[in-house]
Amino acid sequence: MCKRFYLLTLVLALSAALPACAAQKAAWIESADTAWYENDRGASEYAIDTPEELAGLSVLVGSGDADGAKVNFNGKTIRLAKDIDLSGRLWTSIGQEFGSFQGVFDGRGHTIEGLGTVTPFDEEGWSNGYGLFGRVSGRQAVVKNINLRGAVVASGDKCFSLGAVAGRIDQKAAIENCVFSGVLKGFSGAAIGGIVGHNNSGSVRSCSVRADITTGTKTPKEAKTTKVGGIVGCYVCYEVGPSIENSISGRRIRAGTTAPPPPKAPPTTPTGYRTRRRLRGSRLSSTPAPTTSKKNT
Repeated sequence: MCKRFYLLTLVLALSAALPACAAQKAAWIESADTAWYENDRGASEYAIDTPEELAGLSVLVGSGDADGAKVNFNGKTIRLAKDIDLSGRLWTSIGQEFGSFQGVFDGRGHTIEGLGTVTPFDEEGWSNGYGLFGRVSGRQAVVKNINLRGAVVASGDKCFSLGAVAGRIDQKAAIENCVFSGVLKGFSGAAIGGIVGHNNSGSVRSCSVRADITTGTKTPKEAKTTKVGGIVGCYVCYEVGPSIENSISGRRIRAGTTAPPPPKAPPTTPTGYRTRRRLRGSRLSSTPAPTTSKKNT
């Protein structure tokens, strides 16, 4: 009798623990492949074509190579050789406060989908960001020709910015010819943008966004500290001002935590702005924004 009771108790305990275990997703960096770099460190160009190799880029920039030296890829180009699906695991943003990406990443028109929940390499750094890239910096740094598709969700609220392509760009870095379509879920107090969250003296050119963006704000006080835009959440200018050129955004931006349902009959051409002027992100009120995108979104 005691033995049966013990076995029943054990089964119930394991059953209760299963959902919690199942909810914990593995991270792509746990299976990161850096051989494409380690086997030829002196090369000026690299090609990657698997999720593991892309995660390898995050590891090399964020924590370092086999010798422990961080690799910023300044003066080097990385090309995406095929479409990549990142579904099913946590993505760790490429670049952080003390290890930014400073090279050229050319998606060559390929699609990266399934980004899902995004976590920064180091959540303690204020200037870290959530996105495919966490931080891109330097006048030679360019991320271009990427089609990003699906939901992008910040894993927490310790960092300052969230952008589908890059959480933060600075020091004259550029994002060019990138497209994001899907859902972007931010958090209160952040700079949230469809392409870039925080633009610090960088440039965004020829990009487009067709996404539903939610900010995570719940009160008017939270809304006052949150900056959001369809292309860029906010910008800061110290030397040469940041810019947005030939870019357009569509769909909706709303306060709150729930993404709006897709429109019943979406327009064939996204509405929004197309401008060469420098724009700053708009601050939200506590009420939902209109369904039609306006200037600065």
